[in-house]
Amino acid sequence: MYRCSSSRMCLQLSQICDGNRQCPFGDDEDMCDFGCLDKCDCERYIVHCRTGNLTGADLQFIPNTARKIDISSNPLTSSGLFSFPKTFPHLVVLLAVNCKIRDITDYTFTKTRHLITLDLSYNQISQIKNVTFFGLTLLQRLNLRGNSKLDIIEPHSFSSLRLLNRLSITQTKLSEILPETFAGLDIDELDISGNEISEVHNYAFNDLGTRVLKIQGNDIREFDSGIFAGLRAVRRLETPAFKFCCYRPSSLPEENCYPHKDEFSSCDDLMRNSALQTLLWIVCVLALVGNLSSIIYRALYDRERLKTGFGMFVTNLAASDFLMGVYMMIIAIADLSFRQR
Repeated sequence: MYRCSSSRMCLQLSQICDGNRQCPFGDDEDMCDFGCLDKCDCERYIVHCRTGNLTGADLQFIPNTARKIDISSNPLTSSGLFSFPKTFPHLVVLLAVNCKIRDITDYTFTKTRHLITLDLSYNQISQIKNVTFFGLTLLQRLNLRGNSKLDIIEPHSFSSLRLLNRLSITQTKLSEILPETFAGLDIDELDISGNEISEVHNYAFNDLGTRVLKIQGNDIREFDSGIFAGLRAVRRLETPAFKFCCYRPSSLPEENCYPHKDEFSSCDDLMRNSALQTLLWIVCVLALVGNLSSIIYRALYDRERLKTGFGMFVTNLAASDFLMGVYMMIIAIADLSFRQR
């Protein structure tokens, strides 16, 4: 006989899948229409098709009552276009790692509205549109790590992901963060480190609430004072250099912004110590006057020495040190010009 779940009640085997729920929790009618593909292994409502040489056409034969589907390491389509052939109303976990996905059909995840975990890491996705993840209002975990061809994320691409906890977009070709790219998110951690980001627009993080923001490992060359404008609730900020911390939100303490300032620079001055500022001018003047005097003396009063190896060496050394004095003067003038700015 069949013993009902969490019950002492037993049924005849002929009563299983007869269309009538006789068990207290109705488990005698569970999985009656659940068929497993030959390429997959199934355990109750969990479908494992990892490295099963699965194609996109095979997805329509997976029962739509599945709760978890793992289709990782399968070349789903030759074109790289990913979409669902039918609706999966009960699906909560989808793993599609290393499936050579290049593009995702617009609004495709409206067929899986109850997803909680979505892993699309190590594919070849090149673009995230503002309708790519539309409808995933219950999604809590999203992984886009290792999409080596990803270079464009449209603004408001994640605005519908209201319950998302963490977002990882690393090891991609992402080069530019547009305004309001992450608008609408309220998460624990946003990690966009280790990409090829060279430009971050003002208000790039506007309307983003995150406790941890990681942008280190990027060669960011173009940014302005509004780079973190509109960023909410941040408690830890990890950046490529201390200069980014000069524009951190006012609510974030300096000690929670990384890396910390070095021995010389600060947000207000090129040389943050007044003693260093004074010493810079002293050494600069001495280098210019002393070495110029040496060169003039050799050229006008001691020309015979210039014919010897020793005299030529000392004169060349004085010339190089004079150029170092010029370099130090440039630093000193820059420090004076930008002081308190």
